[in-house]
Amino acid sequence: GGMTFLFIFQTLIHIIVSSSSSRMLTWFSSLIANPVEYLLAGFAGCLNVVAHLVAREQGIDLKSLKISVDGDINPARLLGLSSDDRAGFQSLRVHLIPDTDATPVAIKKWLETVEDRCPVRDNLANHTPLHIGVQLVPA
Repeated sequence: GGMTFLFIFQTLIHIIVSSSSSRMLTWFSSLIANPVEYLLAGFAGCLNVVAHLVAREQGIDLKSLKISVDGDINPARLLGLSSDDRAGFQSLRVHLIPDTDATPVAIKKWLETVEDRCPVRDNLANHTPLHIGVQLVPA
């Protein structure tokens, strides 16, 4: 048999992507969601799951959780205009805003555990070997 988990979350996720280029902002607004927004949403979603799981394990009554994720990106490399800055985010900022009666000590331990166990955070914070190749389709 398998294990079944039922998670009922009340979480508000707020995502902001900052850019110094109006061309990039036009690209952002022309799509319902773009890849960098998906990255931030995936990060927030992973934090959400881990935060609730850890809260339950640690006996913290998490009534609700707000997660704010924002990052700064320079689109110049993406657009082929410059290679000075990296193509991805220059920095990311995440704020978890829990509605709980837990003590500050318990919240600190909770946050440390969430950071340690979040796989998306681990991939963003640490070097991960990435292999991209081409597979040709036979004619």
